[in-house]
Amino acid sequence: RRSLFAGDTVFAGGKVVIQYVWDCRIDEYAATLEKLHQLRVDRLFPGHGPFLLGNAFTHIEKAHGCFSRLEVPPNL
Repeated sequence: RRSLFAGDTVFAGGKVVIQYVWDCRIDEYAATLEKLHQLRVDRLFPGHGPFLLGNAFTHIEKAHGCFSRLEVPPNL
């Protein structure tokens, strides 16, 4: 089983944190989510909110899917 301690990168439900600040780069965020999606993690421990103890990859997949379609994932 794989675990990911994600900090503020991705949260339950595929939510992300996108801020209107100078160093928030959507293209880099999308690339990071693509890498995390490829890990197919079982457990997700975000910096805030609930922990996911099974099938966490499905939540990461939601955010990755939005970026892949050039949409913005739900913002926390």
